[in-house]
Amino acid sequence: MLRPLPYAVLLVLLAGAPALAAQGPHNAPPSRFDFVLQRVETGRVVEVRDLDHELVAAGIFVRDDLVTDGVNYELARNAVTQRDVLRVLRQAGTPAFDDLLNAARTGLTRWADKGWNDPPPFTTVPRNAAVRLVFSRAIDFSTVTAQTIQVLAGEARTPVPLTMIGSNDLVGPDGHPRGTVILAAANSGNPSGFPASELLAERSLIVRIPTVVEPANGQFSVLRSQLGDKIQARPGKPVETSPGGNPIVVRAAESGPFQWVPKRKKYSARHRRTCLHTYLLCATPSAMAEVTSGAFRVIPLT
Repeated sequence: MLRPLPYAVLLVLLAGAPALAAQGPHNAPPSRFDFVLQRVETGRVVEVRDLDHELVAAGIFVRDDLVTDGVNYELARNAVTQRDVLRVLRQAGTPAFDDLLNAARTGLTRWADKGWNDPPPFTTVPRNAAVRLVFSRAIDFSTVTAQTIQVLAGEARTPVPLTMIGSNDLVGPDGHPRGTVILAAANSGNPSGFPASELLAERSLIVRIPTVVEPANGQFSVLRSQLGDKIQARPGKPVETSPGGNPIVVRAAESGPFQWVPKRKKYSARHRRTCLHTYLLCATPSAMAEVTSGAFRVIPLT
């Protein structure tokens, strides 16, 4: 039976993040033991309950395309805690429950390995989704700050207010723990989540992870593993160059503006493709009514 996972919750209001620097190469090849960003995924954070509404686990990261089907899953929002609740419609502790929960936790949308200046298409992120960073080693959470993991939006590089949820409970294929940091922008004070992009199929959101301390440029710390190793860039993965000439690990994606579009509406082929993703809100020529799907509250354009 799955038990509640321990996790560190870091509430961070991003402010004063440094401006985006130009992209540049990084050729130092890290070994398989180095502390690196392995992947970025899109999903949602839920508390899990069973058929009898008993709490099974909290802080669980699941697919963002889950919907209430009345057979296997029920999604809702706790009116008191304002948390998304995934109810697995089986008794906890049974193989059927475990299978359904495992299915909900797999098949996550993985971000393409792209930087800000790479050509589209970019991975599309629902504004009210959560984003999970998966690292190669367990993380020292005392080093997780708005300076060591920077999330910026738009051409103006506006810092995004976030809740960061850290965990070292993910186990890799080698049996060793993997550190994860979940970035959640949607909350009771900001139900719309990540800022909307200005154009369709254009990057609007970037995650930046500096690798070198540069006090002269306002970078006073970097992300470290539990063993004290500094985060490193990986060969062939997107980086940008800091003012001091050092690599910054980056991933870019698109987040809105979105609106659900009925199939009967006539839009361009490019527009229709953008709208096919579950829960995504696609920009439309006219305002449309708010749509609610499961625990995801879809925010209309304003």
